[in-house]
Amino acid sequence: MKKMVSILAAAMLLLTGCKDSSSVTEINLTDAPLQTESSASETETTVSSSAETTKTTVSTTGSTENSGAVTGSSAQQSSVPAVTTAAQGNQQQSGTTVTTAQKTVKKLRTELASLKAKGTAYGIIDAGNGRALVACTNSGSVSTAYLIDSAADRQIISVRLKNSYEQLLGVTPDDQLITSYCYSDTETEAYTDLIFYSLSDGSSRKVTCDFTTYVSLQYDRETDTIYGIFDKTLYKIGKDGSATKIRTAGQNSSYISVFLPERGIAYESEIYRNDGSGVEMAAYDTGSGSRLYGFANYYTNVLPLGGRLLCVEGTYDDVKQKSVVNAYVRDAGTGEELRRFKFYEGQHEYFTSPYSDEAVLVKWNEKTWHPSELILSRPLSGQSVKSGITLKSTVTAAYVCYLKELGLWAAAVTDGSYSKAVTQLSLIDPEQADFSKSFAKPYAYGAAMGKELDKKYESLHEITDRIERKTGVRVRIGNEVLQADEPSGYKFVPWEDNSYNDDVYSCREVLQSLEGKLDLYPAGFFDKFREPTTNGNPRVGLRILIVSSLITTTPGSTFTAGGVAYEGSAWYNIAIANNMLWDNDQSIHHEIWHIVEDLLNNSGNPLNMDNWNACNPNSFTYTNDFNSYYNHPEYENYVFTSTCWDKTPAINRIFFSRDYSTVNGQEDRATLIERTFENPYFYESAVSCRNGLEMVQMYPHLNAKLNVLAEAVRRCFGYVYWEEIARAAG
Repeated sequence: MKKMVSILAAAMLLLTGCKDSSSVTEINLTDAPLQTESSASETETTVSSSAETTKTTVSTTGSTENSGAVTGSSAQQSSVPAVTTAAQGNQQQSGTTVTTAQKTVKKLRTELASLKAKGTAYGIIDAGNGRALVACTNSGSVSTAYLIDSAADRQIISVRLKNSYEQLLGVTPDDQLITSYCYSDTETEAYTDLIFYSLSDGSSRKVTCDFTTYVSLQYDRETDTIYGIFDKTLYKIGKDGSATKIRTAGQNSSYISVFLPERGIAYESEIYRNDGSGVEMAAYDTGSGSRLYGFANYYTNVLPLGGRLLCVEGTYDDVKQKSVVNAYVRDAGTGEELRRFKFYEGQHEYFTSPYSDEAVLVKWNEKTWHPSELILSRPLSGQSVKSGITLKSTVTAAYVCYLKELGLWAAAVTDGSYSKAVTQLSLIDPEQADFSKSFAKPYAYGAAMGKELDKKYESLHEITDRIERKTGVRVRIGNEVLQADEPSGYKFVPWEDNSYNDDVYSCREVLQSLEGKLDLYPAGFFDKFREPTTNGNPRVGLRILIVSSLITTTPGSTFTAGGVAYEGSAWYNIAIANNMLWDNDQSIHHEIWHIVEDLLNNSGNPLNMDNWNACNPNSFTYTNDFNSYYNHPEYENYVFTSTCWDKTPAINRIFFSRDYSTVNGQEDRATLIERTFENPYFYESAVSCRNGLEMVQMYPHLNAKLNVLAEAVRRCFGYVYWEEIARAAG
């Protein structure tokens, strides 16, 4: 008996790179004046061309369906303005004659009478020519798709779907609705069906894709092509279910997230670090299949926004006791961050389109947990306005899509639940909303461009400029760090915001210490960080952001980081707190290794992970326990710090540099490199060693791990940098 599995849209992992000129604002949603002209005479407008005014009568003819019921009278007509030339070129050639017009809405919201469907909405898509297709589930077991001519306010056809919650992929130019459905009948195999429904008569046909597991599918109406990712490979899916390989997708790519048809770009989630611990959003040219760039992705969702990207991250503000939505606008061509916003208005769902610079937010009431309001937004310009469209407390679902030909948003809203659920369709006209006033305000921890470096720190540029001239590493201090993107799970606290007010003298000492540590590296070492990746992804270089502290924003996390390394779309970034840069602290070398490891991957010189794992104890697994990594006594005898005070340590059983090394492979490698820079005179067992490298080499398992790292570094740089540093130090 088949075990049915619904495949509603999976949530995306959610990081980030940005350019120094990014702007960050909090949108304070305030009521704005709305134009609500709605007299009967305004239901018609005219289109003037060559001094002639044309008015066209639209005829919508019903037809018989095999698996659905046509609603509405075939004799019904509506007088509406003529379609534009572009819309005429896109009119569907099918059994159902639909002539769709330019929008006639003259008020902000118009409720359509043509859809009052029993059931709960679970999706809505643009069906072309100003038509909306709404899918509803009835009592959880039956789903129905309703095709609505929005301009004529007429239901063309309703089609009963073969399965509950079939995923809506799109409507083809020849008027077929494509859905997908995933199911399994064994513990190990799953199947994906494509189902094609005729929107002229409701007939259907089903094909099974050539896969034995779940496949992430997307349909591109512009090219009438279905794409799918399976087993690290991007396929073109034929309408017979056959799969043709286009190219190898990103390492462990799992989802096609966004299509931008006009830009010819598709975005995928892919694992980019070779131990599988990081996730990246990668952009690909859909024509050539070449990888354009990637940026670290920690977002809840990534959405198309008029040829750009809108990246959304949900967090929680412990102080305000509210859910917070961070939204970032990125350039689709480069991945650069253009603007960011913070909403303190509770939970939101964003709905966007590759054909509009606007977005519609569905605000949720967190007390009663229902969609409560629809909000219009222009994310790139920082404008947002309450639409005045409030939803009753009995509303249980709200889905929105953009109707390209009409320039309107269609919202399917469900009132009631289960057997009492009724779904109705409304049109929203953004031209009737007053966006003349900007509601943007800076927020505390974002890249607030209005915050300049405190004048008392300006003299420290003497040191930061000198560091950049010598090494090529850019250093940002104080409020300057707010111009950079923040890492996943952390917020910056700049020097100016420290309650103890970091004094200039201490900050000068910190910078001098950093300068001395960077001077250890071989000449030209940091130039490598300016080389493009093997996929052509540009890199500006390495940037170090010195902060007062890093605030953890991950819900439930008690872990406190003194430094964090992360890769952006253009910069390799290290954010590090003042107290991690004193002379006797080697944390900067720890963070530089993280960046080196990203560089190795990007330059086609990854570590040999089989050799690395062979250096660990038998049956060992990393704990992935950041919150209490120090509380795993089962590994205590394997850790350097548990024996380093002994004059005769059991060197043959030491596999890890610190307790923190047991968290994951990345931290294991970074702490090992950090140890090679440490002063051995701190440890009685290593007083005879000249430097930290010799101390690490005393321990066979640590030395074996170091050799694995050295092999990859030598391929990339032509030398092993810690060996060169030790040699130069004598």
